[in-house]
Amino acid sequence: MASAKSFDFQELNETVDEIVQDLVCQICQGFPKPGQPRWYKCSNLHYICQSCVEFKKMDKCSRTCKKKISKNADKVTESILKMKTLKFKCQYCNGRFASQDITSHESECAQRLVPCPFVSNGDVNGCNSVVKFQDVLTHYELSHCKLKEATNGTSRVPVYSGTVSTKERIYRSANKIEAFGKMFLNSAVIRNGIWHDWVVMLGLPSEAKEFVFSVEYKGPKCTHVFLGEVSSVDETFNSIISSGKCSTIGYQAFKTQFMTDDVKSDSCKYSYTITIEKLDEETHQ
Repeated sequence: MASAKSFDFQELNETVDEIVQDLVCQICQGFPKPGQPRWYKCSNLHYICQSCVEFKKMDKCSRTCKKKISKNADKVTESILKMKTLKFKCQYCNGRFASQDITSHESECAQRLVPCPFVSNGDVNGCNSVVKFQDVLTHYELSHCKLKEATNGTSRVPVYSGTVSTKERIYRSANKIEAFGKMFLNSAVIRNGIWHDWVVMLGLPSEAKEFVFSVEYKGPKCTHVFLGEVSSVDETFNSIISSGKCSTIGYQAFKTQFMTDDVKSDSCKYSYTITIEKLDEETHQ
C-alpha cells in the first residue's frame, strides 16, 4: 500500500503568507490588522476591510469601482486571518510582525508618519504635511526655516524689529535642544490672541511621557513660570493645545509684562529660559 504524501506545513504557511501580503483594502489601501479578520468583496471581487464596511459604513467600493459591497464577509479570508501563526504587515515599512507585536512596532516605526511640527504665526495652520519620522528635521529645514540650536536651561533673548507698541504679532521658530541623549524642539506662536510656548520630543510617544519642561519669562517687574508635559512629535499643534501641554499667556499681557524696547536700535526683546527635565521613576509612577 502506497504511503500518503506527508503534508508540507511550511509550504502551506508560505502560501498563506503570500495571500495575506497581497491583501489590500480597495478603499483605504490598508493592510490586515489583528482583531479585524472580516474582509468583504464587491461584485468586481475587490477586497474591502472590516473597518471600512463595519465602522465607516461603506456600502460601495472605491470611486473608481463603485460596485456594491457584499454584506457577508469572505469566510476563507476570515479563517486565514484568524491563524495564530500569521504575521501582519507594517503600514509604514512593510516589515512583518506577529499579532502581539505589530501595534507596538507601528507606534515606534522610524518610517511612521508624523505631522510637521512647523506652526505659522497667526490664526491659521502652519504646515499641513505629514512626513516620515526619520525625515522630519530635513523636511522642516528644507520647507520652512533653519532650526536654531539652544542649550537646555540657558536664558535666551529674541530680538524683533520695531517697538513693543507697534508689534501686533511675534513668532519664535523652532529651537533644537539636545538633552538626556534626546532631541527636542521648542516653538512659540500667537493663536487667537494667546501666546503659546511648547516642547515636543523627537522620539517615541512613550518616551515623551518621561519628560517635563519649564518655561520662565522675566520682565522688568514680574516673572512667569510654567511647568508642564513634553509632547510627542506624533501630536498635532491643536492636540497639544487641547491637552494643556503648553504655556499660555494673553499676548497683550505678554507684551506689557515681558517685552522691552531698545530705542537706539528700534527693536524690542524679551528674555526666556526653557528647561527640560527627566522624571525619575517614583515621580513618573
